[in-house]
Amino acid sequence: MALKNRIGTAVYEYDGDVITLRAELDAINALVENTGIPFYEYMTNHITDPQSMAKIFYYFQSGSDYSENEIYAAFFSDIEVWQDSQTTEKLAKVGAILMGVDYQKRIKDVKGNTKKKPEPQV
Repeated sequence: MALKNRIGTAVYEYDGDVITLRAELDAINALVENTGIPFYEYMTNHITDPQSMAKIFYYFQSGSDYSENEIYAAFFSDIEVWQDSQTTEKLAKVGAILMGVDYQKRIKDVKGNTKKKPEPQV
């Protein structure tokens, strides 16, 4: 039996710097061990500043071996990152991918656009 790969992979680019992130079990366990906070709780309640997002990028990087400081300097040291709506939307999409959330559905739910298609008439 072949196993399907459902691990979310996100590619994030900011100002010419690119990083690939994957929500693999080893990365999740390393984050939990380092922070003492369960993964989904960290993702939903503890990403409040650039340092906490840099920590996610550090543990979830794939195909690279950047230090947490290098990630912070490349992607988060510019305070305007947190003030630009396009950038924060990109970061939210990355978080959703890593958590296995259907980002498009989540956006619809947040905006209150949850109309369901009418049931087909028989």
